Amino acid sequence: MGKIVDKSPSLMSKKDLKKELAGRGVSAENIPSFINLKKSDLLQILRCYENDDFNKLDAKHKLIFIELVAAGDDGISTLMGLTEEELTEAIAGDIVMFPDKVPEPIPEPEPEPEPEPDEGPKPDNVEITPSSPAWAQYVLAKFEDEEMDGENPRLEGLRRVTELMVGEIIEEDCELVSSPTMENDMRACAKATVTVKCHDTGQVKKFSSLADACRENCQQEFDRFPTAMADTRAKGRCFRTALKLRRVIAAEESGGDISLNESSYGSKNIQTGQVTAITIQSDRLKVSIPKLLAMLKLPSDPCALTRDQALVVIKNLNSMTTGVPKGLERGD
Repeated sequence: MGKIVDKSPSLMSKKDLKKELAGRGVSAENIPSFINLKKSDLLQILRCYENDDFNKLDAKHKLIFIELVAAGDDGISTLMGLTEEELTEAIAGDIVMFPDKVPEPIPEPEPEPEPEPDEGPKPDNVEITPSSPAWAQYVLAKFEDEEMDGENPRLEGLRRVTELMVGEIIEEDCELVSSPTMENDMRACAKATVTVKCHDTGQVKKFSSLADACRENCQQEFDRFPTAMADTRAKGRCFRTALKLRRVIAAEESGGDISLNESSYGSKNIQTGQVTAITIQSDRLKVSIPKLLAMLKLPSDPCALTRDQALVVIKNLNSMTTGVPKGLERGD
């Protein structure tokens, strides 16, 4: 007979059961899964040690027997009367542990279906409309990667998606409202109009928008083309309006790395564009800048001028297109 415990195993705590089994050589050291066994499993193993048939097994087969319990084998009781040879065969799977209950084969897991392309959030049974919070994400999901600059759609993408979701673009037009001049710091303003024939109603709609561009709000690689940038931005805004995109700006509207080398927007210092304008105009008119600055009682160094002082110089140069006052001509 096996060792008799001081009290009934069913009344013992989980800690006491583990302690009792440890005294019989059963612990997490030789059975790794022993540490995770439930109290009912520990109780079943302890009762095995109180069974004469179980105690006839050698140490190796006892550990194998316990591993079956640790693996959750509900047929452990059917092994109690088996010989060592029969136990080995049972462990190898040659003996059906439940003659009246053959376990059903475990079906192989079906392969997970490939995820469908993400077309933006689509709540179940809820139609996404321009008033839906998910509308912007739904529309942006229609853009190709090359049509996006980060999170901002490019003009060509806005044009394509407008024709895809809204209607055929019948006409694009742009009017230059304000040309870049020295007086306005080379700022251009354009008004664009896009005419679309809607897919659903056949109605013809016009979308108009204004946009400006100058050195202070353009990326450095485009700051020399304010008129073209104003045109592109105005058209982009028309397409955004047609697509009813809110809180989304086109890539061309984003300032990015704004070209401000010697001053920042809103600064009182002379702008780089003003320095360029003064140099070009004075060269064309052959006006001596030091003499002009002296006449206007301004600092002799053009780069030391304020923004407002530079405007005064530019206005004076523009007034000399019909003739340069005596004393301001260059000596060369």
